[in-house]
Amino acid sequence: MVLQVAQTSEQQAYPKIYPTNWWKLRNALHRKVQKVRVDEVYLSSVLGVDKKAARNVRPQLVAIRLIDEEGVLTDRALDWRDDGKYADVCQAIVEEVYPEGLQAACPPPDPDPNELRNWFMRHAGVGEGAARMMARFYQLLCRRDPSEGRPEAADGPKTTRSAASKRRTATPPSGPTPPAGGTAVPVVQPAAPSVAAGGASSPTVNIAVQVYITPDASADQIDQVFASMARHIYRLGAQGDEH
Repeated sequence: MVLQVAQTSEQQAYPKIYPTNWWKLRNALHRKVQKVRVDEVYLSSVLGVDKKAARNVRPQLVAIRLIDEEGVLTDRALDWRDDGKYADVCQAIVEEVYPEGLQAACPPPDPDPNELRNWFMRHAGVGEGAARMMARFYQLLCRRDPSEGRPEAADGPKTTRSAASKRRTATPPSGPTPPAGGTAVPVVQPAAPSVAAGGASSPTVNIAVQVYITPDASADQIDQVFASMARHIYRLGAQGDEH
């Protein structure tokens, strides 16, 4: 038994075009429009979908008059490619396809998505999933912003953050890599600020030294390491202070 829901005279179908398909097609027509016939084969190629999905997209494009029944591009489609005319095309589609009641209840440029979903569920007689698709496309038309379809609009900030993250991750710590199993012992040689003639402070230099001690080092070897540091590093620091 198949349950069918009868549509009233007020209910009608509204376009439900995925934004990604909208922009892919527009970008494809930016590259070439001569001798283009928007059929299932063409849509399958430029949208990266199978022919069944392309077959569902095609009547949506006819409904908003971007192509005719034969798949030929209309003058509206040519204007749609133009950033300067894009907003006018979107406005014309909204005025032709959607009733004034919807435009008044959910006006551009930023209609409430929940109100839109409920409106389409009620007036188009569809389920929540289809209503959300209709709502997303209506929102896209209301924004009237051609820059949303540019590759840098979607990938630019993400790429920048990713590159910065890679730089932070790839930057190795200063100093030599400790031997496997070794222990790093930080030793810092502070430098007291020196005062030049006349009482003015001169630049200071701080030296940070890391000593890596292997687990098999004996106590005598460790003492020799620090004794050598005392003779050389600290003596150099003292000589610098004298100058």
